[in-house]
Amino acid sequence: MRLGYIQGVPQKLYCSGTKSCKDITPVLGPLSLKCYGDSACAGMKFGASWKISCTKSDTCKDITWTKKGGGTFTCTGDGTCSNSRLICVDKPCKLICEGRHACENVVLSGKGWDNTVATTTCKGIKACRFAQLPRVADCIGEEACYGAKIGSLYGASPNPSPNPNP
Repeated sequence: MRLGYIQGVPQKLYCSGTKSCKDITPVLGPLSLKCYGDSACAGMKFGASWKISCTKSDTCKDITWTKKGGGTFTCTGDGTCSNSRLICVDKPCKLICEGRHACENVVLSGKGWDNTVATTTCKGIKACRFAQLPRVADCIGEEACYGAKIGSLYGASPNPSPNPNP
């Protein structure tokens, strides 16, 4: 499915059903997107002008999400944002991962800024497990940040290698 917009008119899209909005290809933005159905928004590629909320089990898995000008990536719910690539352009971003397996195998990287100032909060059982992050503020929960690669060199990797044993 291709998704566009009317010039200058922001659109809102709510993906609340199981696997809703899976693998859609947005044409342009800006767009406000709420992903709160089980496995909603999986496989999407989001642009820099999008405002996105991933708030239920397995939403926003296997996505590429680019954010321009700073801001926060919010992944709250079991399995949210797992196996995803999050990219900050021009300014540092903050990553919030809350829930079992939230942000597992995620890669947070940046372009055009010192990515050592980015912060990540991983809260939940196995949150941020095997992630590649420039910096972590908190790892809270059993096996949170287990096997993660933390440091500016890891978060800057342009082509991350997925973990062979998730």
